[in-house]
Amino acid sequence: MKFVVHIGLPRAGSTTLQRQVFPYLQGVHYLGAGASNLKQLQVDSRNFQGLWRAKGEGVREVEQRWRRVINLATEVNPDIDWGLMSYEGWCRPTRMNTLEDIAERIDRVFSRPEILLVVRHPVDWVVSCYKKSLWNSIKNSDGRGGDDLRSFPAYYKSVSSDPARFFGAGGLDPMRLVRVFGADRVRVMPLEYLVATKFEALCALYPDWSLSAFRGARMNASQDDSSLFVARYWHWLPAPLRRATQSWVMGNAARIEQSVGGYLPSVRVQHKLAEQILSVFQSSLDELQSLCGVDLVQLGYTEWRGKEPR
Repeated sequence: MKFVVHIGLPRAGSTTLQRQVFPYLQGVHYLGAGASNLKQLQVDSRNFQGLWRAKGEGVREVEQRWRRVINLATEVNPDIDWGLMSYEGWCRPTRMNTLEDIAERIDRVFSRPEILLVVRHPVDWVVSCYKKSLWNSIKNSDGRGGDDLRSFPAYYKSVSSDPARFFGAGGLDPMRLVRVFGADRVRVMPLEYLVATKFEALCALYPDWSLSAFRGARMNASQDDSSLFVARYWHWLPAPLRRATQSWVMGNAARIEQSVGGYLPSVRVQHKLAEQILSVFQSSLDELQSLCGVDLVQLGYTEWRGKEPR
């Protein structure tokens, strides 16, 4: 079986792909996170975590479990030659296992698969990660603080000092992931192009595949701009007020977005800061473009057209 492994960067469409696209592909066994497209087979979530976190003898045990999954998929539908994996955590090494360790395990289990790396416009990507961090910090906060999320510049200052903590082993440079697996077997696909083609671009990339359905439902609606206005300013409150209002913000911010959407300001990025983010990406743009069948410059990956703060 020929395998494709989707390495999901955070906030680069992984949830949509895993829930609304991959399970509806035909011509390929989808064995990744979320529902499989094989009714007879649902992969134990411990298999994903294990391949990522296991150490010592646990590695061999996880590899054996994966072989059983692959063998079962082949028995269920022997006419299909393709397998597809997707799991976001694999781009995040642990203290015990480096990215090189994880890549080696993926190679052993899936027989040196082709790697599908979905990227996103650098500034949009970091802004989206900021939005996600806002909500995660409210859900998991004890009200005493943590990372400075009161503004986007403060957030970027944190992530640029330790990018691997926020974005995985590649940090802000996707080529870090490419180099570990080897450029000869990595395909790069911009998220914007996938969305514009309603994910049919996957089938153009792999002609044996077809997409039976795509619902186009909205994912992570609670993280829209105007509800994020509420979340962002929650971080300016004193710690006692944050603790007192935490559950209210989580329960009502999305409703506020629905009732006054369009009147509250979105996350705006200063041009100078946008240029700083783009400069990290542009240092490896030529290498990344050589692995991508879509013109990244035409998609605006070298410039920022968003709105600046008022």
